[in-house]
Amino acid sequence: MHHKFLIIDNSILITGSFNWTRQAIVGNHENLIVTTHQKLVPLYRSQFEKLWVMFDPKQRAPSLEQA
Repeated sequence: MHHKFLIIDNSILITGSFNWTRQAIVGNHENLIVTTHQKLVPLYRSQFEKLWVMFDPKQRAPSLEQA
């Protein structure tokens, strides 16, 4: 999954292929959407919460090296 998005103050959603680099700004053909759409922002917030829990190292099973 290559899922890039940013939520600001639970009211602004920024999403797209845009990489936060100088090359993306001056050389690449990137896309970026900025919205305050009241239905989209909560959907992305919910996705963020799911990903945060899914990839929290404290919640993951111990690796074989730790066993």
